[in-house]
Amino acid sequence: MALLHIPKNPPPPPGPKYPLLEPLLRLQGLPLKASYTVGEAAQLFGVSRRTINVWVKKGKLPSHVLPGYGRFTPEDLEEFLRTSKRPKREEI
Repeated sequence: MALLHIPKNPPPPPGPKYPLLEPLLRLQGLPLKASYTVGEAAQLFGVSRRTINVWVKKGKLPSHVLPGYGRFTPEDLEEFLRTSKRPKREEI
């Protein structure tokens, strides 16, 4: 007796791995890569390099030191985007 094989529905295609970061990268014309420099992070967020360094110093944005340079992983940037709050109009 042959068993009837009923194919399962294929799983839906996975969404972006970094749902907040990837659209921002596309908007800024930057590729998704393994790590980003301070300058690239500044370009991505539309702030100065100094602002990025202040965020790192305050612990708002984690960084990884690679031979003499601070680098940010996509996971770091995604987490920063996820946990950041936009200032209220009165705070600007």
